[in-house]
Amino acid sequence: TNHSTATMQVSWALNGHFLLLETQINSQPKAFELVVKNLDTNAKVHPYRCTWFHDDGLVRGYAGEWQPKLARMDWVPVYLPGSPKGLDIKMTDISTGPGKKQFSYQILQDKQLIAGGLFKARHAANAAPPGGDGTPANEQLKRLGQAGMWNESQTLAEGGVIKDLESVSRMRWSRGGKFLINEGVTDPTGTKAYFLWVKTWDVHDRVYRWAYFWQDGHVDHFTGYWDAAKNLITWQCVYPEVLIELREILVSPKERTWTVEGHTPKGIVSTGSGSSHYQGKAE
Repeated sequence: TNHSTATMQVSWALNGHFLLLETQINSQPKAFELVVKNLDTNAKVHPYRCTWFHDDGLVRGYAGEWQPKLARMDWVPVYLPGSPKGLDIKMTDISTGPGKKQFSYQILQDKQLIAGGLFKARHAANAAPPGGDGTPANEQLKRLGQAGMWNESQTLAEGGVIKDLESVSRMRWSRGGKFLINEGVTDPTGTKAYFLWVKTWDVHDRVYRWAYFWQDGHVDHFTGYWDAAKNLITWQCVYPEVLIELREILVSPKERTWTVEGHTPKGIVSTGSGSSHYQGKAE
């Protein structure tokens, strides 16, 4: 049995569409976690989403159902990469009073309890949204990008329709420098569409993890493979009938280019390309 304390900084992102919970666990050494919570407006059951970025770069996703009479959210796993067969995780959030909550979890292997925990939290004070650019925690993370403002141009082709889009975004490193958070808007002068993504490095599987959050609450999970000879990260997102592959070339710390293809058993159904350029530190 282990006991620890932690401090959590909570903030809203993208006009209130996403809740970010950045936690520093006061262990030796200190550990850091990031949780993104949101609502999937297209889901008919378990419409809430919880994406958990662990200190070691492991990323797990859950779907939640709210029980208003109990002030309780029950979470079930929907994304557990690298987990052994038969693993199940049960999580629950409960509001226990004004400014107070409890979080509990159980990890089961083949229906046998192997670990569990209980966290009690209270609201300590109001704080300004996280600021500053921060710094990455290691060399693998440093490759992912430089904190600050970025502009991106992209061309996408699907079903005979070609779209040219511009976007502007702000990157920052979370507390502890383990997670790169990017908030942005596509077509800033026209029909605006907001997005959020988080990238990290999985120290166990030696791959990158990337969760892309759409404004409607949908989440895409990518796995990234590093090629040092080509200064290239190959990202893959797998759906039942579609494989999305994005090849990102790190031209310099302030410039990167990419190409993307969508594959089905019948062949390539979509293509795209783009480039991103660093504009300077965020104001």
